[in-house]
Amino acid sequence: FQDAANRRIMIAWVREARSKEAVLKAGWSGLLSVPRILSLGSDQTLKVRPIPEIETLRAGLKSASNIPLLSGASEPLAGVNGDALDIEAEFEPGDSTRFGLKVLASPDGREETTIYYDRQTSRLMMDSTRSSLSSEVSKEVIGDVVQSSSAKAFRLRILVDRSIVEAFTGDGAAITGRVYPTLSTSRNVRA
Repeated sequence: FQDAANRRIMIAWVREARSKEAVLKAGWSGLLSVPRILSLGSDQTLKVRPIPEIETLRAGLKSASNIPLLSGASEPLAGVNGDALDIEAEFEPGDSTRFGLKVLASPDGREETTIYYDRQTSRLMMDSTRSSLSSEVSKEVIGDVVQSSSAKAFRLRILVDRSIVEAFTGDGAAITGRVYPTLSTSRNVRA
């Protein structure tokens, strides 16, 4: 729809990723994405970003900076955890081919959802193959092509709200996935 400020707004019904039996047992199904502003970039590609009004929901701001990451390693973000998060990250990838964040991660790594940018394929990816120990949920790797406009910095915004993870790049790409961690400790964030 078009709002009073002439913005094109989209709200999407996000598909369920649990088995029919799991949905019936839970007693609920489905949800809506955060409202998103749609626009055309100068290159005539669709750009998607969350509406700025959701920032009024923020509380308990924490920040970290200059976190060096080693190849193949992940670094916990001290004091950053939960299952309802609004994360803004900026990466200086250097010669890295992949970088990103793990959310809803258990301390032992048995459960985690990974959102990363793959420079070799120019894709923003979400890997939920380890997001849950439950066999009643769909676990997949999804992605969207994005051409980063900056070789030095890559911006990523991740919104987590219990069973939904929505990721947006600074260049206007977006992906959304459903995850169902089973462990009460699956609340950590790792870079």
